[in-house]
Amino acid sequence: MTKFKYFIYKNKELVLYIILFFSHAIFAPVYKGFNFTNLFIYNTITAFIYGIFILLFNNSHKHFFILFSYIEILFYCLFITISTGADFGTRMFVICVIPSLFFIAYSSKISRKYYVILTLIATSVAFVIIWWDFGRPESIFSGYITAVTINKLLYRVHLTFSTILSLLYIFYLSILTEQEIKRYTRKTHLQFLKMRNLADHDQLTNLMNRREINHYFKICETKKKLKNVNYAICIFDIDHFKSVNDKYGHDAGDFILQKISETVQKQFTEKENIARWGGEEFIILFEYYDNSIIEKLENFRMHIEKNIFSYKNIIIPITITLGLSSSNKISDIDIIIMDADNKLRYGKSNGRNQLVVSEDF
Repeated sequence: MTKFKYFIYKNKELVLYIILFFSHAIFAPVYKGFNFTNLFIYNTITAFIYGIFILLFNNSHKHFFILFSYIEILFYCLFITISTGADFGTRMFVICVIPSLFFIAYSSKISRKYYVILTLIATSVAFVIIWWDFGRPESIFSGYITAVTINKLLYRVHLTFSTILSLLYIFYLSILTEQEIKRYTRKTHLQFLKMRNLADHDQLTNLMNRREINHYFKICETKKKLKNVNYAICIFDIDHFKSVNDKYGHDAGDFILQKISETVQKQFTEKENIARWGGEEFIILFEYYDNSIIEKLENFRMHIEKNIFSYKNIIIPITITLGLSSSNKISDIDIIIMDADNKLRYGKSNGRNQLVVSEDF
């Protein structure tokens, strides 16, 4: 959104005051030229009032100013009809003010009665104008036609102006509607993504949780059944993590979990889905099966071992133990996960800081 569009979108009330100011300011001398002194005085005073609104514009009293503008437009439509004998196209103004209630003056703090009452007022004004033009006894011949005939030029100018201004204003309201729909759509989408992230990701590490990784498990399992595409699963955890919490505190433990998560995300690609499996355990799902997986995991293990984890100027040595299994000889994904977990337990029981691989690699 450009700066100009953003300005007119965020300052809808100010745009309305500017339109009304120029409308009254332009027609004040026009009415003077056609000897409508009362309309000249009215437009001059009203233009002055809107000029003050513009100078003192702020959002603190916008509902009062909007209400004033709403009533003023309706009064103007009545005043010109009674003063000249014809509405000169002001019925379109009455039509325009009704949607303005919802597009400009909308506020969740205002009750529905507010809109109902103001809409009824506008409807009543519209009926009075129509009645004054065409419903009164002899109104067409002694009022409307006479007014239009005598002030033919004023009628044409004002009708043209009313039509153009109403069309432009409705177009402006349409733009506001489009922007509002886009804003709410974007806001709803962001809220959806936020809620989805909360549901599918671990809040501490921002990795996928069990619920989300299970979705990818099913995809790989389906590919294995339909196309015989093998996959691999690695489970790893942080060695002596409990002692980290006991010695340095749980904040230090959370720090290590976050750093490990950042590192594992940098080390692997999109085809390698990573999730926090629980506690200090993590799981990696490889959507393919080859010997490069072992090399990648070994590089990752050595990277963690050599990395310096500094928490509040305290160096905390960290290593990890990994267990790796695949679908090469096992068809059930639960058994594959169990096999990877057993390899992890074996590595933990036999020295830690190592990768234990199943026989099918």
